[in-house]
Amino acid sequence: MSKKKQLLQQPRISDLQFINGMPVFPQMLEVLGYQGRARYVAIFWEEGGSELVYDDGIDIISGAINMNVWLKYVSSPVIRSCLFPYSDLFKRTTKHALVIDRIEDQAYVSGITTAQEVVQELAKTSKVTSFYVSQFPPDVLDRLSSDSAAPSDIQAILTIMKETADQRDQAEQVMDQWLTNFSYRH
Repeated sequence: MSKKKQLLQQPRISDLQFINGMPVFPQMLEVLGYQGRARYVAIFWEEGGSELVYDDGIDIISGAINMNVWLKYVSSPVIRSCLFPYSDLFKRTTKHALVIDRIEDQAYVSGITTAQEVVQELAKTSKVTSFYVSQFPPDVLDRLSSDSAAPSDIQAILTIMKETADQRDQAEQVMDQWLTNFSYRH
């Protein structure tokens, strides 16, 4: 197969359906609990609908998404109206995936398999810095990954994790207000 034909067959963002008019809360994925570095992240229900899954093209993790925040987000009137044709995203069925672009704060939707293929392909070329990991001092991370971690390093990480959880709680409250304000404007 020619290189040109291979390139044409690779999954790309145009394989996803852009959801025009759907507001994406800035740092939406971080509020949901995502801590990875990928620009594009797919979210969908696992088979049976008991847990949310994220696939960022690097990792596929089930149960790491804060389900209450997700349900609050997709149940807000403005988001629900945008996702109406894809109601399985809030009904715990496994048909579609929502793909979030963390840089542009845009949303796309497609079948789960297509979404996974696209984010895996895009993960090869488009990375962003993790919202959480970037808060850890590099020297502390280096010591933690070696055998030379001091108790103060562990305490520093625990403090940052607590602050991060507090920030996530605050961001969730801001998201609630943002959704309310957005709903009143539209």
